[in-house]
Amino acid sequence: MTTENRGSTALREQIRGPLAEEFADLVPAGLVQAEVRRAEGDLRGEVPGGALPELVHRLARERLRQRVRAGARLARS
Repeated sequence: MTTENRGSTALREQIRGPLAEEFADLVPAGLVQAEVRRAEGDLRGEVPGGALPELVHRLARERLRQRVRAGARLARS
């Protein structure tokens, strides 16, 4: 495993844990993991490295919120 891969894994775990806890009753843990991975992929190389953890967290969180809101709208229909 390369240093970058270890860094990516550590970053994802650092972000996934709190988001999985926050959304535990709303979405499956696998979805949280997928959104964190997707957010990291979208942002890596596009933002300064020092900003990456915060921005990945914000993007993944917002995407999860959108999914929850969309699910609530469907449930009311």
